[in-house]
Amino acid sequence: MDGTIHSRHRITLYFARPDYHDAVVAGISHGPHVISAALVNAVAALDEDGTYGTLAAGGFHTTTRISSSSPEMWQNICLTNSDKICSFLDKYIEILTAAKQQIADGDKDGLMHFFEAAKELPRSYSILKKGLVTNERIRRIKS
Repeated sequence: MDGTIHSRHRITLYFARPDYHDAVVAGISHGPHVISAALVNAVAALDEDGTYGTLAAGGFHTTTRISSSSPEMWQNICLTNSDKICSFLDKYIEILTAAKQQIADGDKDGLMHFFEAAKELPRSYSILKKGLVTNERIRRIKS
């Protein structure tokens, strides 16, 4: 029944086995929180004179906004869903390592493919609707 979405009376239910759910949220929620925190910690480790913080702009703030959530909550989530998060991070590290190699090699075609794929894929997801709960649905439910 994984991937089954039922909509009725302005309510959307998504049915999935627990293991499948845990793998999906590791990729779309838990992993991004770990990645965001790692980015913040990497920049902090390099920012000896405050220049990184001074020059940090929209891209950095957008990418790291989620790092300001509760450390206790994320510690618990990571410990509860560790296998699925680690599996996701293994894939992420594999892709990041390949991108690093393309940069080091000056692989223009490889980098273009990397960024084009990243630009196109979110358009096919419900990212613009913010998941199953859209702002429009929230407005309709409140009214």
